[in-house]
Amino acid sequence: MTVGSRRVAALIDTGSTTSVISSDFEKQIPQTAKKERSIENLNLITACGDPMPKVKTVELQVKLHSVDSDPIKSNFHVVPNLAVSCILGMDFITNLEFRINTASRRISYKNNGKQYHIVAKVSEIQPCQVCVIIHQKLEEEIKELIGKTEIRKEDLRKVLERNKHIFATSDSDFGEAIGEEHSIPTVGPPVYIPPRRQPRVMLPVIEKHVEMMLANDVIEESKSPYSSPILLVKKKDGTIRFCVDFRFVNDVTIKDKFPIPSIEAIKDDLKGAKYFSTLDFISGYWQIPIKKEDRHKTAFTTQNGHYQFKRMPFGLTNAPPCFQRIMTGILRKVIGKFALVYLDDVIIFSKQKKNTSSISKKYFPSSQNQG
Repeated sequence: MTVGSRRVAALIDTGSTTSVISSDFEKQIPQTAKKERSIENLNLITACGDPMPKVKTVELQVKLHSVDSDPIKSNFHVVPNLAVSCILGMDFITNLEFRINTASRRISYKNNGKQYHIVAKVSEIQPCQVCVIIHQKLEEEIKELIGKTEIRKEDLRKVLERNKHIFATSDSDFGEAIGEEHSIPTVGPPVYIPPRRQPRVMLPVIEKHVEMMLANDVIEESKSPYSSPILLVKKKDGTIRFCVDFRFVNDVTIKDKFPIPSIEAIKDDLKGAKYFSTLDFISGYWQIPIKKEDRHKTAFTTQNGHYQFKRMPFGLTNAPPCFQRIMTGILRKVIGKFALVYLDDVIIFSKQKKNTSSISKKYFPSSQNQG
């Protein structure tokens, strides 16, 4: 893109509603190629939701192509500390009726009734410098933050040592919630869905998961008239997740309406906090027993038998609200004050470094008392 006599690389950003340029680049543009504009009541916000300071707004005469007969007039907001010189937002893209073909690296646009085409050569396409710059700045900020927020290791060691019995030592080391059970209220006759045919290569994988769950008292043998099909899901790391497709059971289940916190509300509650500790449960759902009278509704069939869950599995429609209700009950006195919970993820936060260890001392006993 050319502005006056200055040629500059511009980033096309369909996620930006407006076009912006850096204050450093604006200073290099000749006065003859720009005109200051007054736009009131305009607030710029970054993709993260943070306010972006605006220095001013200028109208620029730009050319995207060397054969452009007429310069393109468009408004650009001047902002400081921009990682690139220029971002072309949706206002610019829409006005010129951009058509972008990523396969052929071709951009078509209209200017004063004429059609223009830009085709990028392979040699012209460079790695995204924006990502590199942002990554470098973020890395520097993280290092600076770590230097400022380092908590005394001895204090942290004492807190963890005092509460070591509530931490899992392996993937199978999960406890059981005290005084809590998951119920599955249903209407209508038992739900029976025939087992799906599984690839023979997957049969040993299925039986390995079944043996593991039997050994950890997660499932038991069943004579239930219910049956839901097994579903094998490949995870990002290449391993297989054993699931049961409870959709048909969920269709006849009376829904639990306990609210799940919204991520936006959690972000609002964390405003102003600077110090964070996060905790995640090992097999959180499996720590919740299922009522004996409802276990038969979780039945599934493998090549070697018929089984049902004793602990709450993934996939049940009321599992998330059930778990959220239990966690909210455990942490009711501290939620919003220094802790927040989203299902099996807990975040402990503080505005001051000195409070971090003392807050953890208050949280761990609450968790311990519920198993």
